[in-house]
Amino acid sequence: RFSEPTRKAYLQAARGIVNDDDKDIAAAMVRLGYLGRDQNPRPLVEAVRIMFEPLFEDREWSPSDYDTVGKAQRVGELAFEHKLYRSPDHSVFLLRALIGLEGIVRQLGVKENYRRVFVQCVERASR
Repeated sequence: RFSEPTRKAYLQAARGIVNDDDKDIAAAMVRLGYLGRDQNPRPLVEAVRIMFEPLFEDREWSPSDYDTVGKAQRVGELAFEHKLYRSPDHSVFLLRALIGLEGIVRQLGVKENYRRVFVQCVERASR
């Protein structure tokens, strides 16, 4: 479980994704410890957009539409180029959960409008 401040910061990031609001995403990344206040947020926001591309587009996605390895490579290049090396403790749990979910979705071949599902989840979490 995440602490309440961490949960609220992830919810801020999720709302930033839903609202296509780079400033909100950047502010959440600072609150979460992925980014220092003195760092340019643009590269990390770009990495978020790459990793979570299906959440920014209102259309059905097939697991085969998303190149996980290619996306991870691009994010790794951004991280190296812009020295985005911060990894707060809570990120380990989040990454494990996301990787596990992606594996299940791929194995089941779940075609879905992930943005719509995500918006519903964010709305429920915001209550």
